[in-house]
Amino acid sequence: MEISEKQIAHLCELARLDLPPEELKGLLGDLRGILRYMQLLACVETTGVDPMLPSVGLAGSLRDDQPAPGTGVQDALRGAPERCGNFFAVPAAVPVTPAQRAAEPKGGSTRKIHGRDLNAHAAGDH
Repeated sequence: MEISEKQIAHLCELARLDLPPEELKGLLGDLRGILRYMQLLACVETTGVDPMLPSVGLAGSLRDDQPAPGTGVQDALRGAPERCGNFFAVPAAVPVTPAQRAAEPKGGSTRKIHGRDLNAHAAGDH
């Protein structure tokens, strides 16, 4: 699998990384090297080879779950690029069809989570 500069730029955009062009070229070279190595490993014949077991025991390696206080809303949203009230504002994962757009109320989209109107929440009507 070959990865292009355009794909690297897209990945950086998704990860919100603002890298200078020289770093993008270095990242491209590194990722291409990793992918070539993975292709090489995929060619290794492993039929009849048992999976490797950990060399150390797993007993006691996991701790019991302990309740802890959660992060407050303001702390959680501090680095959010965009907010909608006390929620992260993100692009729609599923595109809105023209029929759905036509069925929206005159005031715009009614975005809801668990039955709560986010537009009203963002406006402070909670």
